Amino acid sequence: MYKQWRWGFCLLAGGVWLTVNCGGCRHGETAAAPPPERPVLTALRIEAPIVVDGKLDEPAWRDAVIYRLKPLQDAVLPEEEWESGSVRLLRDGKRLYVGIEFQDRDVQAHGDRDQQRHYLMGDLAEIFIKPENASCYWEIYVTPRGHKTVYFFPSRGYYGMAPIFDAPITPGLETAAVVDGTLNDYTDTDRGWSAEVSIPLTSLKGVDGRPLAADVPWTVLISRYNYGVQQSTRPVLSSVPQLPKADFHVPERFGALKVHGE
Repeated sequence: MYKQWRWGFCLLAGGVWLTVNCGGCRHGETAAAPPPERPVLTALRIEAPIVVDGKLDEPAWRDAVIYRLKPLQDAVLPEEEWESGSVRLLRDGKRLYVGIEFQDRDVQAHGDRDQQRHYLMGDLAEIFIKPENASCYWEIYVTPRGHKTVYFFPSRGYYGMAPIFDAPITPGLETAAVVDGTLNDYTDTDRGWSAEVSIPLTSLKGVDGRPLAADVPWTVLISRYNYGVQQSTRPVLSSVPQLPKADFHVPERFGALKVHGE
């Protein structure tokens, strides 16, 4: 009888404890994690425009901050498969310039024109750019052959919809690339490729079709697809800012674009 009473009391006490401690929550709910603090990516303010030829040889590139791409935090990557990459940012009154330099032992790019899904066709740099206080954003590609693609997303809710892939290229967008090696030949060893992208911020329009204000705050993410014979399973993905997993369409993880000199 004592044992029955003791177990009955423990069950009752346990039930009261659960009621007290779970009374403020619903089954299956967890507290929302606060958004991560946005890292800052600095663009050097320039006055004269950059000649977009794929070569980062203007003095302004030398003075710009160099950001190293990092693999995804959840990536399991053998050290010998990692190839470094870096990006730099410049900004004048109308344009954002992105300079890219990638180490690459096997440069691959099989797309043959603009506005293709180049992420399925070889090496690639992607630039995501988004107004900080708006739902829309752009995804811009440049390949080792200098081809470009632009996708406009009115919001993240449009991700994956077929009409997105039929969007026109942003007027005035310029891209160029230079390969240090032999393109699409895995039998030799390349050294890498570089690219320049000139994005006309004054030509970008919001979801209402109107040009965005000149002083709108921007957020950016630069990512990379690295294919090649040196990879054991799949293309290596990397980015700046670094991401936890393979999902580039998370605007909360984009970096805040600041302009040095303003």
